[in-house]
Amino acid sequence: MTSGVTSVPWRPLLRSLSATAGRAAAQRALPLYLSLWITASVLLEGNGARPADMVARMHESLGARAFAYGIWTIASLPAIRALLTTPSSFFLRTLPIPRWQLLACVSGGLLLAELPWAYVWLRGGGLGLGLAHVAAALGAASLLLSRLARPVELLAAALLLLVLGAATPWFITLAVSVPAAVLGGGAVWLRAPEPRSSSGRTWIGSSPSAALAASYWLLLWRRARAQLARALALTCLALLVSYFALLNNPPGSAGSLLVWALSTLSPALLLVAASLAGPLLQAELQLSWLLAVCGTEPGTLRMARAAPLAAASAALGTLHALALGLALRLPPERHALLWLSELLAAVLLAVLALGLARWAIRGDGNDSGRLVLGVGAALLALTVSLVWLGVAALCVWTAAAALAWQEPWRPRRSVWAGPIRLER
Repeated sequence: MTSGVTSVPWRPLLRSLSATAGRAAAQRALPLYLSLWITASVLLEGNGARPADMVARMHESLGARAFAYGIWTIASLPAIRALLTTPSSFFLRTLPIPRWQLLACVSGGLLLAELPWAYVWLRGGGLGLGLAHVAAALGAASLLLSRLARPVELLAAALLLLVLGAATPWFITLAVSVPAAVLGGGAVWLRAPEPRSSSGRTWIGSSPSAALAASYWLLLWRRARAQLARALALTCLALLVSYFALLNNPPGSAGSLLVWALSTLSPALLLVAASLAGPLLQAELQLSWLLAVCGTEPGTLRMARAAPLAAASAALGTLHALALGLALRLPPERHALLWLSELLAAVLLAVLALGLARWAIRGDGNDSGRLVLGVGAALLALTVSLVWLGVAALCVWTAAAALAWQEPWRPRRSVWAGPIRLER
């Protein structure tokens, strides 16, 4: 070898990459992939829709193909980003080893991240069609991560969209997708060590509650991006389950439609809100001294801590309702009813999850156990209420959310204890 570049054994290189970028990717993607595996074991093969039926449906329908690509791109994005941009793996780039050897290991990790998608296409469409759509999924995700900063990346994205939209033969899709994946992945990998400039823009609310809620949302965005990514992935998984459940069991009335949709969405929303409540309450604890000094009212605190969770949950519920209505081609009145019901459920479940987190977190070492117990009991109660009461269960959820908002289990303490008397 010349220029000091020597090949190294594959095992140490793979071990180093697995301990850095691989670990980060597993932390972000493993919960979602396990959920997909559990869902697939119920819905696919002999229990429901076969991979061949799914592939045929996606090949024939542009809407189904776009729906599936959109969900999978969002679901696989955290793992692909971690494999390409994890800072702890940057030291491998400085080692005197052939670049192709490192890129081959990274490419192997990217293919592992596409395993669920590859299973559906390889099982249902064969080798050629499977390879073409695996490369297309990698190209779509990597080009999305590249933010289309250069004209050539924009051109590659346009060609990829054209090929996927036209349902071209697999060899044409493969011929366009492989260069797009190489171009997008290479751009993301090369730009990852570059420092990112911050615009430094700020926003201050017009009221104390809005300002404090904006601060909490900013802290969530900075500290809980992994939880937010998992929240989006869980919502997409709930959307997938809702779509196939309603496709195989067409609802006879608006009430049955809402019960099916809420049954699949409410567990995801409750888990999302509970996972986001931890970082939010931790941030509030760190700011407790400042809030006490400022004499912040209890009502302002409750409103500020609930607003970010309610906004995130409402956004996910809106995404679920809009995508499900479009996929099922619901009439406008049913689509609007579905959206309003899921929006109300999202806000109620956010308040309920926050109340459960406030009840569970006491700082005595048993917080996690209480939170798991509370969330499990709430999930069981949600399911039972929907089975027994149907859409009227939203009234029960409203009462439970109102109780969680008041927090009757917490003693009322005054922030201001009165003036301090100095004695001679």
